[in-house]
Amino acid sequence: MPDTPYSPMTDDDFVALTLAYLEDRCDEADAERLAEAMRGDESRCRLFNRVATQTWMMRHDAAGDAGADDIIEAEPIPVAKLAPADEPISLQRARGGRVRSRFYRYAAAAVLFLIATVAVSLWLGHRAGRAGGGMGVAQADAVATLIDAADAVWSTDKPAVGDAMANGDLALDGGYAQLLMKRGAVVSLHGPCRFALTGPNAGRLDAGRLEVYVPKEAVGYAVDLPDGVRVVDLGTRFRVDIDERGRQTVAVTEGRVRIERAVGSRQVVGSFDLVAGDRCVVNAESVGEPLEVRRAVTVVNPSFEDDDQDRTSRSWPTGWKSTIAGSRAGCELQGDRFRAGVDGRFAGYVNKPISSDPAGVVSALYQDLGVYTRAGETYRLTARVGARREYADNIERVAWGLALYDADSGQALASVQGDLSDVGAGIMTDRVLTFTCPPKDAGKRLQLRLVDPPGGFNQINFDLIRFERIVTPTPITSEE
Repeated sequence: MPDTPYSPMTDDDFVALTLAYLEDRCDEADAERLAEAMRGDESRCRLFNRVATQTWMMRHDAAGDAGADDIIEAEPIPVAKLAPADEPISLQRARGGRVRSRFYRYAAAAVLFLIATVAVSLWLGHRAGRAGGGMGVAQADAVATLIDAADAVWSTDKPAVGDAMANGDLALDGGYAQLLMKRGAVVSLHGPCRFALTGPNAGRLDAGRLEVYVPKEAVGYAVDLPDGVRVVDLGTRFRVDIDERGRQTVAVTEGRVRIERAVGSRQVVGSFDLVAGDRCVVNAESVGEPLEVRRAVTVVNPSFEDDDQDRTSRSWPTGWKSTIAGSRAGCELQGDRFRAGVDGRFAGYVNKPISSDPAGVVSALYQDLGVYTRAGETYRLTARVGARREYADNIERVAWGLALYDADSGQALASVQGDLSDVGAGIMTDRVLTFTCPPKDAGKRLQLRLVDPPGGFNQINFDLIRFERIVTPTPITSEE
């Protein structure tokens, strides 16, 4: 095939050319070739936008880690908009060209690739003089841009990737959509979802789930929820979920958010902060639950995926140990042993006790958590538990157990056990142990155990291990 400027390119070549464009390494011919590759191809426009958005977010994250936030100039993310295959292509730079920052000298080693600070908008299929932003929205009225969508089903007006969007309601019945807010926040909607744009740095969630990334220039991004609740981001990532019962759960991935409660015309009557790893039902009283913050504690290798082979020898899974030497506990590839509930390819296993085991030793996988108990504080251990499909005929004899121990003395602090007759074989479901520390057990270093109790049948499997401290949120005083 002759080598022409617009020869078909692979996705790898397209990504490489996109990165070159973002880093301002393209000449005019390369830019024309990139534009041609996207004309009439929505999947390529979405791929361009994903690369641009992820690179932009990585750049901000790395700059923050390097302490260079103060020298980064706010820049728009380049956005590709789908154009019909028979329309001409134009690549335009907004505001007269590129603006480079001093970011490189501070954080070039922090990411695999960086966006040179190019103040540029990429609009495909838009003639140079067009003022509109899609969906009939004038640029002056736009508060967001749709930068990605997958299997999106809308019951409101259907926007196209690259469309500018004004304040108003969005009803996403299915699929996924990602918005770039005018101030720089990136909002991901997961259908079914009812969301409204209410400003260049604000929105309202009435139902469903959203995830938000907030760079420094968009700190203060706010999401209003029912019951007078507002989530105000103080940087950097969080998600909100409103389920069918109306429970409003906020989870913080990075940084901090402030939960405000208001009456009337936004008169704030109370607030508290959540930090990275926290999860809270923020309208708990409205749905008849106690207001509590679930604070995640790190569990090493929680889904047993850090191992790249079937561990049925004397090597225990990364981060875990067995109470009994040998191959009595470990992790294994699941294949078709389970129909549902396995997180990834591996699951942990613990074999039943046998007569030759040391007296008084219970067969278990265990891990020290590095958490010291506090009187009155509550701890919650959650694990997926199940039995292989071939144990169906003996499912009522398959027993499981969860336990918390003092890692230093070996004293059992709390435990729970049961069978799997409620779900049957081949399905893994969550089982929970909750422990509120009495004064006599304060100051002990916690160890979690996944147990095959005495009298159990053969083997029990565990996966997706989670551990949380349950705390009462501390109100923010007026002095703060």
